Amino acid sequence: MPSRQLRTLREPRGPRRPRHPHHPAGRLAALPDQPLEPGLHQRLRPLPRDPGQGYPGCTPQAVRRFLRPLRDTAKAAPAPPPKPQDLTNWITRHPVRLRAEEERQLDDVLSRCPELAAMRTHVHTFARMICDRTGTDLPAWICAAHADDLPQLHSFADGLERDWDAVLAGLTLPWSSGPVEGHVNRTKMLKRQMYGRASLPLLRKQVLLA
Repeated sequence: MPSRQLRTLREPRGPRRPRHPHHPAGRLAALPDQPLEPGLHQRLRPLPRDPGQGYPGCTPQAVRRFLRPLRDTAKAAPAPPPKPQDLTNWITRHPVRLRAEEERQLDDVLSRCPELAAMRTHVHTFARMICDRTGTDLPAWICAAHADDLPQLHSFADGLERDWDAVLAGLTLPWSSGPVEGHVNRTKMLKRQMYGRASLPLLRKQVLLA
């Protein structure tokens, strides 16, 4: 006989059993009408001491469900600390372009980390040299960078000294190699698109006409 027909032949269920006298609902009625302190175990800790009135052993989910009305509205969790990518973006960005919340978080981090505050000062000084083309201030900037205990900045300053002529020209002269770099990138893109499909004459026409 199919199981569906067997279910129809079963006797109807009787009345629902009454709740256990130690059910959490009955236990909650005896609790004082006041908000719970933070943490679930602070209210449940003294209950197992008295087996006659304590918590007999229901699931934690049932306890949370019955304790939920007694809880205050959850306090707002503290904001997570900013990510390293966000800090890098805030330090290298112009201060005028920072939002109020970003500036507040950055000031909070810098007040707790003097090394990061010194790094921000050096970054802004170098950015002003790039914008104002004051390459003559580069020696003083390198000396100030070496004076602070910032190993990463020391490596950057050493790299500038190794390529001194090019760096000084880039921070002083009005000309830029940006257009040349753009043409090189465009040529490389066309070469990758035609790799293994066409000869050099067609590549030459693509470069000249693109």
